[in-house]
Amino acid sequence: MHESLAAMNLVGLDDDDCRFGDLPDGGFLSELLSMDSWIHDVLEDTMADRYVTPAFEQGHLDHDALHYAVHRWTGHRHWEFPMYWHYARVWQRIGEFADPTGEEVWPLDDETMDLKREMIQVYESQTVARNLAGYEILERLKGARLGQMERMRHVVKPNYSEPVHPEPARTKIIRSQRWKQWDSGIRQWVESAGDPNWT
Repeated sequence: MHESLAAMNLVGLDDDDCRFGDLPDGGFLSELLSMDSWIHDVLEDTMADRYVTPAFEQGHLDHDALHYAVHRWTGHRHWEFPMYWHYARVWQRIGEFADPTGEEVWPLDDETMDLKREMIQVYESQTVARNLAGYEILERLKGARLGQMERMRHVVKPNYSEPVHPEPARTKIIRSQRWKQWDSGIRQWVESAGDPNWT
């Protein structure tokens, strides 16, 4: 929480502008009921025009569970940005959508790129700075400049019962333990909550 507050302070938000749920790291899926209730309360309190989450891309179970719970309450007000994917491969892709359809890409000026680097460095407990540096070295061979742009898109009719990746990645994901966790957890939730719109 301390690192997130420090990052938000960099963009001009006060601590009082931020809210944190009391949920276990790596356990969002098993705490969907609590998360769903907390998200509903936050959305009722904020009443924003847009809500943004990490994309549903099988990069992390917490990210996918958050995406699902937020979409339940926001619908057309839901937007997503890419983080990393997918968890059935050793070297995950960073900062780009598995399927770029509908994405908006914003080039960053020098000042914003400096701010982005500064924010990444705030998260000392994470490996994001190291991973990003290594990724950018490899991607330079293809002309990519991950730190020079941001991507986002409107979430339209997500299907939470299928991986978003094409073959051969799709089969690898479905065979993975994490996807089995996801499929079991989300189906249990849907049955108990009676959510008809989960796919």
